[in-house]
Amino acid sequence: MGMNSCYRHIINVTAGLTAVGSIVFMVFGILALRSGYVEAISMVWDAQATQNVDLNVLFISGTVQAAAAFVGACVALYAANNKKARCIILIWAGIAIECAVGAFWLMQLVGTREGDMKPIIVREANRICHNVDQIKTELKCATTAAVKTTADGTPATGRRLAAGKTELNLVNKIGGCKVLDNFCAAPAGFDEKTACVCSGDGNGNGRFCNENGKCTVQQGTVCGGKLEVGVGATFETSYPCANEPDSRSKFVADGFTHLDKVWWSLLVIGVLVSISALASLAYGLTHEKHELDFSD
Repeated sequence: MGMNSCYRHIINVTAGLTAVGSIVFMVFGILALRSGYVEAISMVWDAQATQNVDLNVLFISGTVQAAAAFVGACVALYAANNKKARCIILIWAGIAIECAVGAFWLMQLVGTREGDMKPIIVREANRICHNVDQIKTELKCATTAAVKTTADGTPATGRRLAAGKTELNLVNKIGGCKVLDNFCAAPAGFDEKTACVCSGDGNGNGRFCNENGKCTVQQGTVCGGKLEVGVGATFETSYPCANEPDSRSKFVADGFTHLDKVWWSLLVIGVLVSISALASLAYGLTHEKHELDFSD
């Protein structure tokens, strides 16, 4: 009886936390889907990758898993505290096992996809947001802002924005002129002088990674927690091209913050339902044996 009581307490705690966590996850998932972050990140990634990844599907799958975990947790709470319904606890054990497998699978998928996508998407967003006024001019957006120019007065494009997988196509994919200002709003604390980004040499050169995997940064740039060292006011370095640079886009940074929260939420739910599944199996099986051997 002592072990059964212990199992029941474990079930109550883990199922209760699972129910609360599932509600939080479902609310968060719905808000993330409605925010536009997920769709924008998916489209920027799809424009650069050979294999499309629909993050909406991942979020929807996670929300469905959370809903199943919530229903199962409610059943477990009822069964664990109702003598006549304790056999139902084995049903929850099965649901919990399925939810745990699903949560850990989605967690691994989200983590892998984020690791693959983030450096590429941040670099592409930085290319869009490096000179948003120039992009607006190319797209003929309604704007009164002046276009940045080089020393001789020509537009500081750095390279021709031709058709294909370029900034213009990326901007059109994520919504065109109407999203540019929101998409390119800088994150809090972003400092062009120290941020690990391809900044160029002031004449439109070196703003993009070249064939050698390098771009131009400013003296004082900090990448990976270390000061980049070079000769002159600007110099070439490989870090922003070979690793994840800082993001010029608060929109993109917030989007990946959402993905991080999803990953941690899935981890917590997966651990909770795993513990609950084991306790439920032990409780359900030993309870049945107790009823057969010792009539209440």
